Amino acid sequence: MDPTAPAGPALIRIAALITDRYETISGELGVDFRTGRLLVAVNRRPQTVGELGRYVRVGKSTMTGVLARLVNHGLVVREADPADRRASLITPTAKGREIADTLVTRVRAEVLRLLEPVDASRRSELAALLQVILDAADELDGLLPAE
Repeated sequence: MDPTAPAGPALIRIAALITDRYETISGELGVDFRTGRLLVAVNRRPQTVGELGRYVRVGKSTMTGVLARLVNHGLVVREADPADRRASLITPTAKGREIADTLVTRVRAEVLRLLEPVDASRRSELAALLQVILDAADELDGLLPAE
C-alpha cells in the first residue's frame, strides 16, 4: 500500500469487513445486527432509552418499540433509574449477557485474525491512532457508547 495514499478507503474497507463479520456472527447467535450492538452496549453498563437510541441512531419512540421486542424475547429488562425515576435503565438478562459475551469474543477473534500480519509494536501504534479518531468522532457527535 502506498504510504502517501489517503487512509479513508482502507478504513472504509476494514470497517465493512468487521461489520460483515459482526452481522454474520449476530445472525448465528439468533439476533440481528442492531440487537447485537444493543446487547453489547447494555452489557457494558445499564443505559437509558435515549442513550441507546442515539447509539443506533433512531428516535426515542422507535427505540421504545425495539426495546419492547427485546424485553418480550427475554434479552433485556427495563428498570427504574435510581438517579431519575422518570427514566428507565436497560440491562441485559442472563440470555442477553450470554449473547453479548459470545458476540464480543467472536468478533474480537475475527479482528485479531485481521491483525495477524501486523507486528505488536505496529498494532500499538494503530490502536493509538484509531483512538485519536474515535475521540474526535465522540466529541463531534457523542454517538459512541460509553465504555
